[in-house]
Amino acid sequence: VALDEVQKAQLNLLSLGLFKSALLRLKKGSAKGQVVLVVELEDDPNVLGSWAIGSLLSIKHGEPSTRSIDQDLVPLSLRYEVVARNLLKRMHRASILIDMDSHGVVQQAELAYGLPRFTKERIQFDSSLQLTQPSHRYLDILGFGAKAQASWTHDLAKWSQLQYGLAFYSNREARFIMPGFPDLVAGPRLVARRETRLLGFLPTQGYLLELSALAPVGESENLTIELSSAYTARLGQQVAATLDARFLQSGSNARASRIGLDMQWQVLSKPTDQVLFFVHLRHGYDELEQDHLFGTEALIGLRYHSEGLIAELAFKLTSLPEHLDELVDAEATR
Repeated sequence: VALDEVQKAQLNLLSLGLFKSALLRLKKGSAKGQVVLVVELEDDPNVLGSWAIGSLLSIKHGEPSTRSIDQDLVPLSLRYEVVARNLLKRMHRASILIDMDSHGVVQQAELAYGLPRFTKERIQFDSSLQLTQPSHRYLDILGFGAKAQASWTHDLAKWSQLQYGLAFYSNREARFIMPGFPDLVAGPRLVARRETRLLGFLPTQGYLLELSALAPVGESENLTIELSSAYTARLGQQVAATLDARFLQSGSNARASRIGLDMQWQVLSKPTDQVLFFVHLRHGYDELEQDHLFGTEALIGLRYHSEGLIAELAFKLTSLPEHLDELVDAEATR
């Protein structure tokens, strides 16, 4: 075992964010020319504890306000997220996310649950339910305002995974309709994924490629294909830049794409406190049978991590499709 391989393995273990310390050392083996690699890991109680909580406060310009409220009010957004990584002290995982505007109207919600990752080596189970309102969170949607899925993930090789399960994509609930896309696509979903990055507080260099197909039962004309790709470059020890792109096609007449650029600069790094300055740019485009939608977003802010607390303060400029509300209303009353 080469010494540089041992050091690389140690860095990879620490970058997972699961361990407080990782000590690797070599000792003499039982036969001539052989060595034994000894790995000593100390769990980080803040990661493997029973829960963590985070919040995000954003001041936004250009985001639509609730129609029944005074339009002169400054639009704000408050995002709550509770994450449990060790439910029942058996490594069950769950999270709840609620994103609401300054009037208390929920614009985005997510509920997720996963079986213990180490129940069976190289296989894990995850499920999630997501609801997103297009008129306020257009760039967070890719084709469908409501998504539910449950899937098994199987590690094929280093960095590569295969996911298989069931998915339910819907545009039937009035507030969460994405106009121009199918009302419902439900059936088996297959995903091929390869990711060489490690997504910690500051991601490592690497790339993501993911291709998925959702085949609706009895409706082959609404076959839904999704493609995701991303590349992260490290510009020194404290700076990372990520370019990502997502594409979805459902049937032959509805397509959606999102392109983003993230710049992240770690301005403080201590064992118990980390601060990150970030700039996030996104552009969205939807090609419908009889219409085209465009949207852009610029986000700048600070993200803070400490023991058990994740907080973020951001300023956001948003430009959404001008007639999106009218399209949503027409689709809801159809």
